[in-house]
Amino acid sequence: MLLSRVIFYAHNNIRPNGARASDLVKVILSACTAYDAASGLSGALAFSDRYFVQGMEGERELLTRQFLKISQDERLSHLTLCHCEEIAVRRFVGWTVAFAGHNSEALDRLFLRHSVTNHLDPTRMTGEAILGLLADVTQLDSPYVQRAGGAARQSGGPGPSAGVSAAGGADVPFRPARMPHVPAEVERSPVNRSAL
Repeated sequence: MLLSRVIFYAHNNIRPNGARASDLVKVILSACTAYDAASGLSGALAFSDRYFVQGMEGERELLTRQFLKISQDERLSHLTLCHCEEIAVRRFVGWTVAFAGHNSEALDRLFLRHSVTNHLDPTRMTGEAILGLLADVTQLDSPYVQRAGGAARQSGGPGPSAGVSAAGGADVPFRPARMPHVPAEVERSPVNRSAL
């Protein structure tokens, strides 16, 4: 059994129907932690109205099975593997999920630190840049960042010092801006194997 990490992204097909971003974060975190303790998988996921980016760590064969299972999920499309490697230690303990689609100076700084845009666009990022972004986002103190399964914000460690919050600390509705409505029965796109 070899400890490994995969980094990937996909287009977001979720239509929240008025749900708040923090509620979606909790639902996604719950789904991630459903296989956390039993499987030994850990990781981080950030999403916007357009994309999901995720880093997952665990035993190599289990990661492969989970990646293939994710490729069948109709909540996403155009799944693209950016990076896969054997690792000596985990970067993520437990699970962290973050909504990265709202306006925030702290997020803008993180996006510009790891990419050429001030918003989440993994099509213009390397696997290493996505990993760095996920590591930094997991350190934010924000209602848009939720942790489970031993994941904790590391005080005094690397990462951004400014938290992300909406004006007055209030939650904001999740409103997709650029993606058209996706019918209930989504026609899935095959895994983008050009990145494999």
